[in-house]
Amino acid sequence: MGELTREEADKVHDFVSRDVYSAGEQLAMQEREVADRLRLGTLSVEQALLERFSRLAQAAKLELRHLEKARRRLAEWHTGEITTIGMLRCRHCGELLHFERTGRIPPCPRCHATVFERARE
Repeated sequence: MGELTREEADKVHDFVSRDVYSAGEQLAMQEREVADRLRLGTLSVEQALLERFSRLAQAAKLELRHLEKARRRLAEWHTGEITTIGMLRCRHCGELLHFERTGRIPPCPRCHATVFERARE
């Protein structure tokens, strides 16, 4: 190839500059599109995780309620059952029943309820 004139060299420079600039703009646009897709993907993952954690929290909350009910039932004493030395508190009115020896639990002397719990002195 021969030598280029100054005018031809300027034209080649302009064409190459234009192409490089255009390629840079396309890359920047693609980079923004990829970043947008990644943000959307991240938001989607965050939303899915939030929904799962929310469902797990709800399930845990329900399970804790069931466990609390079961704990309360296990801590219940009923009229007719046998108890040992100690005190029982009526769940309905709070009346204390004192037991100095093992025996059957009577109804509450104040309100006649039949459900009690151990009382701490």
